[in-house]
Amino acid sequence: MQFFKKSWYLLFMLLALGVKSTLGAFGVAPPIGAKYEKSVGIPVLGKQVFSLQILSDSTAHLVVRGMLILDEIVPYKVTSRGRLNCSLSDKALQCLRKVRASLQEVGYDSVTDTPYVKVRTPLPAAVKIHLKRQNAAEVSDEEKILNIKEEAFSSC
Repeated sequence: MQFFKKSWYLLFMLLALGVKSTLGAFGVAPPIGAKYEKSVGIPVLGKQVFSLQILSDSTAHLVVRGMLILDEIVPYKVTSRGRLNCSLSDKALQCLRKVRASLQEVGYDSVTDTPYVKVRTPLPAAVKIHLKRQNAAEVSDEEKILNIKEEAFSSC
């Protein structure tokens, strides 16, 4: 009888550890310092560039350029399902409302190192945008233009 109790207990513990490790894999935060970006055409909003830079294990810098313009330091928490619970400022929410859009969901897939943003527009279906990791060597066109301008002014 004692053997069966130990076997059930061991089986229960293994199952519990297996479930916990599975949840942990989905609840992994993006690496600190990582930068992700994606340029995409969204119906109604037109071309938008989404940029997300991870500043710490609880804050990120979200920049959206195009018809919709946001530049926010966003606090977030990672859920067990890989979603990032974000808190946008009142100003950001107001900007979204002006164009009848909302940020429906933000998430992160640790296996592919891909964050995503789901944006709701006036159209019936939300648009899910998968951001691409930017290497440290990669510089956006906007940053290249700013660097050229700085060099031009510093040489005067």
